[in-house]
Amino acid sequence: MRIYMTITLLAVIICAGEVMGMGRSDGDKAKVKEPLKKQEPAPVAAEKAKVKVAEPEKTTPVEAEAAGTEPIKPKVAEDKVLVTVNGVAIMASDVEGRIEAYIKRIEDGGQKIPANMVDSVKVRLQGRIVQELIDKQLIDEKLKAENISISDEAVDERMGALAKSSNMPMEQLAKQITMSGMSMADFRERMRSVLGLEKILGSSVEFTPASEKDVKKSYDEKTQSGQIRANHILLSTRGKDEAAKAEAKTKIEGLLKRARAGADFAELARANSEGPSKSRGGDLGFFGKGQMVPEFEKAAFALKEGQISDVVETQYGYHIIKRSTFDDAKNEIKLQLDNDKRKKLTVDFLNKLRAEAKIVWPGAKEREAGQEKTEANKESAPNEK
Repeated sequence: MRIYMTITLLAVIICAGEVMGMGRSDGDKAKVKEPLKKQEPAPVAAEKAKVKVAEPEKTTPVEAEAAGTEPIKPKVAEDKVLVTVNGVAIMASDVEGRIEAYIKRIEDGGQKIPANMVDSVKVRLQGRIVQELIDKQLIDEKLKAENISISDEAVDERMGALAKSSNMPMEQLAKQITMSGMSMADFRERMRSVLGLEKILGSSVEFTPASEKDVKKSYDEKTQSGQIRANHILLSTRGKDEAAKAEAKTKIEGLLKRARAGADFAELARANSEGPSKSRGGDLGFFGKGQMVPEFEKAAFALKEGQISDVVETQYGYHIIKRSTFDDAKNEIKLQLDNDKRKKLTVDFLNKLRAEAKIVWPGAKEREAGQEKTEANKESAPNEK
């Protein structure tokens, strides 16, 4: 894996939404807790949550990839410049077109935005998209200055790797991307920009991977706070008749025998589990008490490190749980620590590009002057007390 491989996942997938189910974390965040969280009534609810319109106001610089390339151009009475970046104008019509394209693709994918929320969603999207376009311009200028170009073949290769890591064929990946509000052309351009950013950072920023000492410290901090890490295999029984449930019970008992006989637990999960963590070998990450349904929690916390549970039945189906050891978890923890460091380096780099750029917001001086005038009037107003 190249040093900045994860930047692609951070920059591209976050914008595409958790819709692809690939935003891998250390596991202690709620979104990777499977349908085992007590507040989630069904796995379907978790899947639908992935394709909701993201909350753009939370966008960080690392999420600000290249903007889409196929905007819808709405009819506007009078176009205007929203901001200039080193003399290059970002127009209101361009931003509005991307907003409309985003909403259209979301709705084409079956996710209807309530009428009373459309305006507020558009307002929040505008800030995000403007920032994306600013950062895209800055990255493109840097690539040109350093004579870096990204070929279609490089984009194809990374797209293939993304589909493979998502455990889905390219056709399904394309469908998920469209449901997230982007076309494949949009997504490929974002990927191209991110690959360029990887090259810049790879040659200009020194990266020091997390040491084993760092990894062990992180692991100890989590376990000492009352968290554990576990993998599981789930055979769903939701909506099944008694015969199908009996068949699932027989199958999971067979899997339990294989796991206890020494079969690779993660591989068993990848091949047989029916939960969202299947592609991760059943890895649920770290979790504390109160986060899982009671039956699952009781069984998981009763295990010693490395121990495998009996078959556990919950409202979702039949589970086999294996509590992780440090050796089981250390690679994922190291990946997470390295991801966090890379993210910070990327944010710092983009902030540096912004600080060095000439970014002009038309009307800003007039607004500031108007505010100063208002404040001056307040100060000079007679005291009415």
